[in-house]
Amino acid sequence: MPDAAQPMPPWGDDVAEPDTSTVALLYQRFGDVLVDLDSIRRAYFRNLSPDRFRRALREQRIPLPIVRLDRSAKAQPFISIYHMAALIEARQIDSLADAPPHIADRMRQATPITAFPPAAAGE
Repeated sequence: MPDAAQPMPPWGDDVAEPDTSTVALLYQRFGDVLVDLDSIRRAYFRNLSPDRFRRALREQRIPLPIVRLDRSAKAQPFISIYHMAALIEARQIDSLADAPPHIADRMRQATPITAFPPAAAGE
């Protein structure tokens, strides 16, 4: 008899499509919600040295907030995959500015947009 704690495998039409959202793909790649700065730099900003990457983050040339779980200045800095997904999607849309309108429209429709819930009032 199957263990009650284990979910039953999907049958027939219950087979879910794989999640190909930007957040899901980033999670598959990095395996965590918070990713260390050097992993993000090596994956997406290889043209920058570690020092230049940190400077670009600090000066907001790369608009990604740094997340620290401890308030100490020496705490490990991370980047959230949610923030990274939002940046990737925004840059994908921005890149269509110079494309012919009929191509830009199709590409815009093909770009996944991560649905973030609205912030609660006062946040």
